[in-house]
Parts: sequence; C-alpha cells; structure tokens
Amino acid sequence: MQDPGILELTGSEPLTLEEEYEMQQTWQDSEDKLTFILIDKSDGTSFAGDVNIFFGQSDDPADLYELGEIEVMVANQQCRRKGIAREAVQLMQAFAGKHLGTKRFVAKIKDQNLASQKLFESLGYRLEKHLEIFQEMHYVLHFAEVPEVLPVVEEELTEDWASCML
Repeated sequence: MQDPGILELTGSEPLTLEEEYEMQQTWQDSEDKLTFILIDKSDGTSFAGDVNIFFGQSDDPADLYELGEIEVMVANQQCRRKGIAREAVQLMQAFAGKHLGTKRFVAKIKDQNLASQKLFESLGYRLEKHLEIFQEMHYVLHFAEVPEVLPVVEEELTEDWASCML
C-alpha cells in the first residue's frame, strides 16, 4: 500500500509488495489476528480493502479473544460509499462474538479520519477516550449491544471463515 492519504488515515507504513505478502503470511499463521480481504460485490473481483481484528489486549491473559481491536480499510476509492466497510465490520463482529467469545470491541481511529468515526458511531460504538499524543480516538462497543445484523449472510459465511482460521 503506497497511497499517502490512506497511510495517514490508518497510521500505516508504506510496504513493498514483497513485505505485504510476508505480513499476510504471518497474519495467516497467527492466533491473535483475523484478517479478511474485502471484494467489491458489484463485480465480484475488485479488491476493495480489508477488515482486521487484533486480540490479546484483554486484562485477563487467559482470555485471548475477550477484547478485539477492530479496523477496516476500503483502500480502493471506487469501492467507497457502497456500504462495504459497514458490512465487513458487522460480519467480523458477529463472527468474533459468536464463535470466539469476543465480549468487547475497540476501534482506534485517527483524529482526522472523520468517515471512520461516523461509521463506528453509526454502528453503536461510543467514544471512550481521546489520546492527544497519538492523535486518535478510542471507540468501544460491547458484544451484548451488537444487534442481530445480517444473520443469514453471517451463517452462510461461518464455515468459510472458520476454515480460513485453521
């Protein structure tokens, strides 16, 4: 990923294609991360972005999946404003909550990323704190507050997502 705007909004570093592949391999092998690539459903082939959850930040080290730091990025500008990010976050929350026992989600969003702030607020996340030093806001949602969204789609994906975690 080399887009300066996306790098700034996501707090990411530019990576070469080889570094991207290496990172994806380590994520696939890791028990404390989930990452899924987003495809634009309008054509079924266009890369749109990704959705991720990072685990292992719980106060209880024995409960790896209790807290998940969730993030979503729609990198392809042609894929924005189509609801892809909303659906991806909803599906990831449903999967992590139902199948991994995740109880809380936190979204760490850069101050200038107003689109992400609005997205997560519209999904019921509440501002927990602002970290001036990192210029980011932390939004929190408890799984018990997550409405039943897209149950049919989520159930259809359960087997596919579970097989990706092996």
